[in-house]
Amino acid sequence: MRTARSTAAPFLLFAVSLSSLSLLLSAVAPTAAAATSEAFVLHERLHRRRRPVFTSLTASSSSSSLPSSPRSAASSKEEAPGGLSERDAKVGRVLELARKLGPVGSYRSDEERQQILDAALSLAEFSDPQPAQVPLVGTHRLVYSDAEGGSSGKLFGPVAGKVEQRFVDSSIFQNAVRLGPLRLTLTASREIMNDDVRIRVAFQQIEISLFDRAVSTKQFEKGAGGVWKMVFVGAVDVQEDGGEEGDGKKKIKKKLVRVFQTPSLFVTEQDLSA
Repeated sequence: MRTARSTAAPFLLFAVSLSSLSLLLSAVAPTAAAATSEAFVLHERLHRRRRPVFTSLTASSSSSSLPSSPRSAASSKEEAPGGLSERDAKVGRVLELARKLGPVGSYRSDEERQQILDAALSLAEFSDPQPAQVPLVGTHRLVYSDAEGGSSGKLFGPVAGKVEQRFVDSSIFQNAVRLGPLRLTLTASREIMNDDVRIRVAFQQIEISLFDRAVSTKQFEKGAGGVWKMVFVGAVDVQEDGGEEGDGKKKIKKKLVRVFQTPSLFVTEQDLSA
């Protein structure tokens, strides 16, 4: 029974015909194009019925609310237990909570979503200065998102894929949701805005592939896109379990952590230890 349960989701995909994938693409692309307030989108459906507490917090966390001189790693001298700086320890706690509740925040209760939102927004004062200017390269993993649709990895019902964001160069990036042999990839461009806090995103195309072979591609209309508002960006030392070594000891790993709003909340990480 354990084996059947662990492999059920990939096998479900074999029942999806190419015509069904085409229908999925036709539903996905217009939704993403319409979701101009979502910049980390594959097929986001914006739900206007957001809870008042989320709306008010999102509105109050505009770029003017970000500290004019955030505390960097160098300026945060106080040490937390384990030898980590106050900044790194606080970011580590947010990451731990994000892993516990994520990556699909819409599966969680209002109280849990509020808890991670409050914790994530509290990191603003610890961000590197000019967070939108921090160079982004390589692959970043989605840890948590409270987006209602596919940008969190949610595909249908309780089925969700793994989400990664890959930066091709200084302007082009790709968001990919993968579930077994199925992959949905959004290609977009980004441009840093004048306040050095926000990044404007323009969607280019979305592609559906099976077994790494494209089966359908659709271009976005001009003007489709959104804006990332960076809350926290910075490289931190994070304590994690020993993992495969299984020795029960905590390991220190260097990670680039980003927290941003589109206005949905996103928390991503990139392992810098390798």
